[in-house]
Amino acid sequence: MQRFLEKISWKFRRIEITFCPMCLNWSGGWSYFTFSICKIQYSLRSYSLFEIAFRLPNKTTTKSFYVNAWDILFIKNYLFNLHEKLSDQDLWNVRGMSSWDKFKLKILDKIL
Repeated sequence: MQRFLEKISWKFRRIEITFCPMCLNWSGGWSYFTFSICKIQYSLRSYSLFEIAFRLPNKTTTKSFYVNAWDILFIKNYLFNLHEKLSDQDLWNVRGMSSWDKFKLKILDKIL
């Protein structure tokens, strides 16, 4: 049994998974509030069914209400990857981008 448990430990040594069905975080010093439902953290990526992280105004470091992060229906990472692909295409493409791709990049710049 000990040998079997050692094999399992060795196979999962590089896997880091965290699951939180409902998370509420408050950082008093930064006035930072996070609310998430069904959050999965795999390595350095975070996936969530619903998540919103925002800062409240405190008259010193934050002047107004500010949304730091959001995720709805696990779509945030897909949008980040699409934004990265489009921005690389905009930078390195010799012929330029199509008008539809420019529009998508502009929208992604606004929402991300």
